[in-house]
Amino acid sequence: MATSDGMQLFVGWAKERADEMEAILASLEGKSSELHAASRTEADRFIAGLRAKRDEFSKQSGIQVLATTDTVAGKMTQGVKGDLIVDSVSRPSRVIGVADGQGGISFQYAPEEADRVKSVSAEILSRAFAPQLAAS
Repeated sequence: MATSDGMQLFVGWAKERADEMEAILASLEGKSSELHAASRTEADRFIAGLRAKRDEFSKQSGIQVLATTDTVAGKMTQGVKGDLIVDSVSRPSRVIGVADGQGGISFQYAPEEADRVKSVSAEILSRAFAPQLAAS
């Protein structure tokens, strides 16, 4: 149980850091439009670097938010009870199940969980087809 508790603490900590990074990026992106052209170019480069660091953190920690739902993958499949488990954090292609908070996966969903599975599955599909739609 101590390992599970430690994992829960790490997952919580990682989610807080990811949320903080997302808030900082949103704030900076909103402010960059107020800058002069030269400064805006530098700010945009800085923001792109922060985005890359955020993405790397998500990939390494195994935690990502999709459709406003916490998802976990890889070594983090233990997750917090109710987190959705996906096959890959960096490029998810499907939802595997719901973390039971003890290192297991539940495949029987409560109605609220089923709604979240549908939302995340729709987000995964839209991300998969977005590059193709943009090219057409």
